[in-house]
Amino acid sequence: MPFGLKNASATYQRMVDNIFRNQKGRNVEAYVNDILIKSKSGEEHLSDLRETLNTCCTYNIKLNPL
Repeated sequence: MPFGLKNASATYQRMVDNIFRNQKGRNVEAYVNDILIKSKSGEEHLSDLRETLNTCCTYNIKLNPL
């Protein structure tokens, strides 16, 4: 999506919010291209990470660790 368009960033954020709607506020915070996975324990974090990566796979989201 070209970011030169006036509403492109708001449209993109709505799309990210929609993709992670089942996780937002529970174990994911997503803003533009940053995704934060939050958990209370190590075991829970592995489960939350797996759920987030599965969501990314489902929607064909490519991740860059940098």
